[in-house]
Amino acid sequence: MGRLNAGETIRSIAAALAIAPSCVSKWKKRLAETGALTRGRVGGRKHRTCPASGPTIAN
Repeated sequence: MGRLNAGETIRSIAAALAIAPSCVSKWKKRLAETGALTRGRVGGRKHRTCPASGPTIAN
């Protein structure tokens, strides 16, 4: 993202990295929204949580 801060265009950054310009614009948007370039949680199922005082299963 240093290139963006230096004033380089999205298209020139994409060409230098041999990627699509849309990737660079997504990175720019993610950085502006979250302050980081890492992805959020992707896929998977949501795990249920049990209340601490809930019923227990006896064998």
